[in-house]
Formats: sequence, structure tokens, C-alpha cells
Amino acid sequence: MGSRKMFILHSIRIPRWKKEIVKYLKYKTPPTNKEKAKKLRTQVVRYILVAGELYRRGFSSPILKCLDQDQANYVL
Repeated sequence: MGSRKMFILHSIRIPRWKKEIVKYLKYKTPPTNKEKAKKLRTQVVRYILVAGELYRRGFSSPILKCLDQDQANYVL
């Protein structure tokens, strides 16, 4: 008998706001809606991408990693 391969899929739920910020930081493409684009430009200055991971900048604190729901539950 041949060997069987098993694939384990893990679904990661990424919030919409996080997707938009990551997309803007990677590709510099704002939304087509002018109001949403302006709002995104003001929000994106608070975030940074490090090795593909999203972090939030703080004024007097180190950068903070933005976690998805599963990571946050694990931390708690």
C-alpha cells in the first residue's frame, strides 16, 4: 500500500480593518472611496510591518503585535 498524506488546514480569521492596513502598508493602494482612504491614511501612521507581521506603534511604549482572535485567546 502507498503512503497517505494528511493535510491540516487552519483557518485564520483576519479582521477587515487589519487586512486594509496591511494591504496599504505593503502595496500603498488606498480604497477607492475618498472618505475611507482619508481615514485609512490617518490610521496607518500608527502601524508598522515587521517581517510580514502587523505591529502598532506607541508613543512611549515599544511596538505591540496585532494578534488575531486565536492568538489572543492563547495569550489569555
